[in-house]
Amino acid sequence: MPLFKNVAILGTGFMGTSIASVVHQKRLSNRLYGVEPNEAYRKTAMESGCYTDVCDSLSELADLMNRSPALENGELPSVILVCSPVETVVDLVWHCIGAFPEAVISDIGSTKRKIVEELEIRLAQTPHRFVGGHPIAGGESSGPVTPPDSIFTGKTFVATPTENTDPFALNTVEEFWKSLDCRTTRLSPERHDRLLAVTSHLPHVNASVLSAMLESQESDFCGTGWRDSTRIAKSNPLLWKEILVHNRESVLDALERFESILAIIRRAIDQNDWDTVIEVLEKGKINRDALGN
Repeated sequence: MPLFKNVAILGTGFMGTSIASVVHQKRLSNRLYGVEPNEAYRKTAMESGCYTDVCDSLSELADLMNRSPALENGELPSVILVCSPVETVVDLVWHCIGAFPEAVISDIGSTKRKIVEELEIRLAQTPHRFVGGHPIAGGESSGPVTPPDSIFTGKTFVATPTENTDPFALNTVEEFWKSLDCRTTRLSPERHDRLLAVTSHLPHVNASVLSAMLESQESDFCGTGWRDSTRIAKSNPLLWKEILVHNRESVLDALERFESILAIIRRAIDQNDWDTVIEVLEKGKINRDALGN
């Protein structure tokens, strides 16, 4: 039995269509809509077979959802997920709340403090069912590419509620992600951004810097280690620039931590202090082994 009346995905890129694919396969919703202004993406998303319909605007989505027939098994919540670049999330959520006041609305942005703070200000006098969120899953692909397997199974979804978050909306969003086989947890927006600066945003900067320093004559000698270390550098630079803008302070703190350890191992190599080198390498191995494959 479906858990949701309608699910709407705003942005049918890799993440949006990955979500849509699981919702479709598991029959979690009576109707699954996409909203995508890019005509080529819209066409590919519709051809994926995941969506009931894919439209180009919120006004068209409103027409589709308003025409949705009544349900025989009672009223289920409608869920709208904003799967767009972080700099567009606030405006899209704001417009969604105006157009769909009863819907539960969330986002998947990998930064949370700036988004949640701006919406708290805008929505101070407006009843709403918005919940900030971030599934810690993804890939370097872009566009409406449907992965062969779910990218969400066993991954963690972070909800970032505030004291103003509607409890029904929070529970609905968490149930949505549990139905995609995610674990769920709750963090403050600030705590989320500090953690993700270390575990996601700094690694992307490091991968990009490592890739950027490569000279053309060195490319034939890149083995698996180099390729594994730089895989995420293939992601969209403009999207990542906005993530770094949103989480600038936490990323700078993470870079300072990284640079301090880098300085330790650089000095140890320079001074033939191999005990310190081994100490740093062993700590790295222990931390990585603890994560499993």
